[in-house]
This record gives sequence, structure tokens and C-alpha cells, in this order.
Amino acid sequence: MIAKEQLRQVIDELPNQFTIDELVEKMIYLEKYGCLSNPTKDGVFVSRVEIDQAIENWFRH
Repeated sequence: MIAKEQLRQVIDELPNQFTIDELVEKMIYLEKYGCLSNPTKDGVFVSRVEIDQAIENWFRH
């Protein structure tokens, strides 16, 4: 389940013009991995670029 605050963060990080597909991709990633650019349990940060690459790779396979 995604919290409203997490969804707001996803929307805030998108450009002013975006497709529904872009939003859904980010929401799916958030649901699957539980974070965007927040620290993981071991304190390692995930950069926005790494997240975008992971999403691209995920949809290619």
C-alpha cells in the first residue's frame, strides 16, 4: 500500500507535463521497492538515476 505522502512525493518529482504511464511506472516501483530516493534499511541511498534505470530495465524484461 502507498501512503498519500509518498504519492505526493512521486508527483512532485515529475516534470510539469507527464504521461499517465510515467506516473504509473513510478507508483509501481514505489509499491514494489517501498522507496524512491529514501534510504534503504541498511542506510544506502538510491539515486533518482538508479531508480529510473531500474524502472526502464524492469519494463524491458
